[in-house]
Amino acid sequence: MVLGVNSRSVQLVYEAGYCLWLLAFSDAVVAGASAGVVRALVDCLRVQKKEKVLRVCIATLTSMCSPVRPRTSRPQRALNDDEDGATVAAQRLADLVTELRTLEADVDEAKLKVSARHAEAALEAGLAKPLLTMRTRRWADEELTVDLEILNRALQRSM
Repeated sequence: MVLGVNSRSVQLVYEAGYCLWLLAFSDAVVAGASAGVVRALVDCLRVQKKEKVLRVCIATLTSMCSPVRPRTSRPQRALNDDEDGATVAAQRLADLVTELRTLEADVDEAKLKVSARHAEAALEAGLAKPLLTMRTRRWADEELTVDLEILNRALQRSM
């Protein structure tokens, strides 16, 4: 498998992950995906170090394991003189959690079951440790930070 541990071409791994990410926008494809796909994505996270590969694998896992996705474009506001980046980031995260709770209330039962199945497969594949490591890093890409939080929330819900 291209996403496998022994794959040497970072670009090929990225392109395969990108294709899976595109497919993950289809509820039918996500519902039919096996635990092997989730395992391959988790293995890829453990082995690959390139940020673009990590980003696409996390985005794909988030699409598969979470029944909802918040809107991706968030207006960025400038910091006031008395604010720091950490305070603003914490507020954005609180806003995200509120938005997720609202969206989760409207999800149908079938989609919840599919996302829970994939979240359980991700936990069984050992996603908890690399996810914790990735969540402690500072990322320039805000979407990656949001995806990490959504994925963490999905995994906690399935425990």
